[in-house]
Amino acid sequence: MSGNGNGKLTDDQLLLKALQDGMPIHSRPFEVIAKKLKMTEGDVVKNIERLKKKGVIREVGVILQDGQPKKIQCMI
Repeated sequence: MSGNGNGKLTDDQLLLKALQDGMPIHSRPFEVIAKKLKMTEGDVVKNIERLKKKGVIREVGVILQDGQPKKIQCMI
């Protein structure tokens, strides 16, 4: 990720990196990510939806093992 020209990553790039690093198994995983990125949970969800519409994110889903959440994965 190249950033915005001044060496810093954009909010979208930070969000994509957080999603690629693995989403937490938590009742509110987007809230956990939002706190790390100093955003609101609503902003994280809106940005994910926007990036999905643009085709940057293909899917966000849960991988189950024996009926229990094993991993939350984001396909970029």
